[in-house]
Amino acid sequence: MKADERKGEKFLLSYKPVFKYNLIFCILILLTFIVGGIYHSFEEMKWTSKTTTNAAKWQIEYRIKQSIRLLESCAAQEQYRDPSLPYMDKVNSLNQINRHFGYMMIRYVDQNINVYSARGATSLASREYMQRLFTTGKVQVTDSFAAGADGVTLNYTVAVPLYWNEKISGSIFCAIYFDEIQRLLVGASRRSGVEATMLGSRNQMMSVTDKLRYGNSYLDYLGNFRLFGNTKNKIEADLLGGKDGGFWAMHLPNLYYSVYSPVENTSWNIIVTTDFWSVYWSQLMGDMPAVIIFILSFVLFAWFVSRYMRSQRMTVDSLIQSVQMLERKLYLDKNPHSLDFNEVLQLTGKGLSDSLTGVVTRSVFVSQVNGRLKNLVGSEDVAAFCFIDLDDLKKLNDTYGHGAGDLALKNIGYILREYEKKFDGLTGRYGGDEFVMLLTGLKNVDELRRVLDELASRLHFPLAEFGEDVTVHCSIGVALYKSGAELDYLVSSADQALYYVKQHGKGTYHIYSKENFREV
Repeated sequence: MKADERKGEKFLLSYKPVFKYNLIFCILILLTFIVGGIYHSFEEMKWTSKTTTNAAKWQIEYRIKQSIRLLESCAAQEQYRDPSLPYMDKVNSLNQINRHFGYMMIRYVDQNINVYSARGATSLASREYMQRLFTTGKVQVTDSFAAGADGVTLNYTVAVPLYWNEKISGSIFCAIYFDEIQRLLVGASRRSGVEATMLGSRNQMMSVTDKLRYGNSYLDYLGNFRLFGNTKNKIEADLLGGKDGGFWAMHLPNLYYSVYSPVENTSWNIIVTTDFWSVYWSQLMGDMPAVIIFILSFVLFAWFVSRYMRSQRMTVDSLIQSVQMLERKLYLDKNPHSLDFNEVLQLTGKGLSDSLTGVVTRSVFVSQVNGRLKNLVGSEDVAAFCFIDLDDLKKLNDTYGHGAGDLALKNIGYILREYEKKFDGLTGRYGGDEFVMLLTGLKNVDELRRVLDELASRLHFPLAEFGEDVTVHCSIGVALYKSGAELDYLVSSADQALYYVKQHGKGTYHIYSKENFREV
């Protein structure tokens, strides 16, 4: 783009990039909250299931152990072991103990497996657990079953054997209310989204805290889920073998984590399941105040930035337009010696432009030129990369002082900036006496040659302040841009062309050619 084509260009300072990047940052923070919440929820699910299982186990195991110790202390007394003593004395004594400890019932069973109460004897010979007790002589803890006068009241039974003359003379058992175990299970799983289930000896569901049906097979229930990290066969083997374990399960739209563990002194297992969404929403609600504060802070920040940048935009636009007008005025004057360079240099940004010559610094040039090169891809116009070197600067400084060298560099910077503006290019100070320049928008190589002839002539000028015979000139190495060429390649090629000029008389230019450094 030529300088006259830029007269109507409007300069605007926009806060949209600032808002955009802050919005991206805000979204990333929110995603971090979400992803972090998901990860923490997974860990929370495992921790909750495990701790709830341990809590439920401890309470239920304690109740069973307490019952066994009570019955064994009774079984150690002769009044219960001696089958010849009146059964009503045993019934009355056990009733008093029952009233104190609050069981559903505590009963005496004789050697013929008859249970005694105030109403008389009733046979328990059909009960499997009584058959096992009299056969094995071991303490029995049953699954829940219907008992009592109404035949429908659910309870759990703990039974211990009685020995007389080293033979089983009967047993004592206590019946624990079903609701009591249920309350212990519910009390251990109070958190939302946590469900506890107690399984019997055949993996049937007994006490439950959710809507599962009593008596149904838990393994059949698992058939509705997709399991991860475990299988139904492995779970069944663990439950029957009294082993601990855990597994993930999915039933859309929710994910679950379950832990199972056996209950000591029984053939029961406790399974505690925690669902993802309950834990995740609980976690999210806990973090919500921080999220709201963050979002409000972002909104307030964006509002203040937009207000500030809107207030500054007119001032900055006015300044940019003033600089543009000054540049046009400067470059209409072909004689740079009368210009006030301090005025020009004050217009350059600190750290962005070279304080002596007014062109951009090397780092800024490298940063900006890469973007320019990308824009040239596919263009039919000719572009050239130039390496310009002030000839014999050391000799000039040694003879006339550093003031002469500085003035020469200032003039070179002015001339190069003029060509930068004319050919929509970019100029930078590469080193002490070296400059680099990108020229674009040229129609063909012939136009480039005409520009280079003129530029080489312009860069051959006197320093009138130090005498009419004091002149300086520059050598120029040129590399033609080819689509896709990298900056390193252009710098290297132009540097080789510059070396060619230095070796053949200086003060002119050479266009790099890959074939034996011939001019194109």
